[in-house]
Amino acid sequence: MPVQVLVGELDKTAGVDASRHFADHMPRATFEIIMNTPHALEKVNPDLLVNRIARFVETVQEGMI
Repeated sequence: MPVQVLVGELDKTAGVDASRHFADHMPRATFEIIMNTPHALEKVNPDLLVNRIARFVETVQEGMI
């Protein structure tokens, strides 16, 4: 199953290293750091988040993941 792991660069809750480790253990996972972003979803730039999710969905639909 394709999985997208997005983590904020400034995330002190999930953390970049732990999130990368989590993604590394899933064969169809992608991992991306969103720069200058903390943990809380409401602090993420909504346009940026929509772009990242849409790009992931397109990649999955194209069979790239």
